[in-house]
Amino acid sequence: KAIYVNTDKVIRDNMAEYVEELAVVKMEKESIVYALRGGKVDEVLVEVGDKVKKGDVLVKLDEGELSQQIKELDIKKEGILAQYREAIKPIDEKEIDRLLLKQSTQEKIVSEAKRREENSKRLYEAGAISNEEYQMVVMELEMAEAGLKEIDLELEIINEPVSHNIIDEYEAQFKQIDIQIEDLHNKREDYI
Repeated sequence: KAIYVNTDKVIRDNMAEYVEELAVVKMEKESIVYALRGGKVDEVLVEVGDKVKKGDVLVKLDEGELSQQIKELDIKKEGILAQYREAIKPIDEKEIDRLLLKQSTQEKIVSEAKRREENSKRLYEAGAISNEEYQMVVMELEMAEAGLKEIDLELEIINEPVSHNIIDEYEAQFKQIDIQIEDLHNKREDYI
């Protein structure tokens, strides 16, 4: 159901009587403005009622949080770079020399344990020593051979180059962080 109202043009005059009503006053040209990015407003560059056109900067947003995110990514990148350098660092020659010396000593121990095992076997077969004594010598030989195998594996590992998969993984992490930092720098332009 429509309501009919009377309207008049507003003119300057002395007020003899007044009517109190609630109303909403709207501007003739009104636009809703949306920010490309959210954030804390640092500075308002226009006043209420100022005329603005497309592309005018209305506010500056606080860059503090954005700068903090960039710093955190830079620190993360430094940490990954340190891990990467550790993974690809050259082989420590002193460590190799130490392992080679250890290997040489262990080979002599194995050789002596084999000689003792052969002698003990002959003595056991002749009945000069018990089975228990012979088994102890066999166990010593097995332990010496296991020690030599462990040293050989350590040498093999230390001489092995870094896997390309590991290098690719680090490089992918670097690219990801660089993309995030670039994105944050691009967002900084929106904080004007």
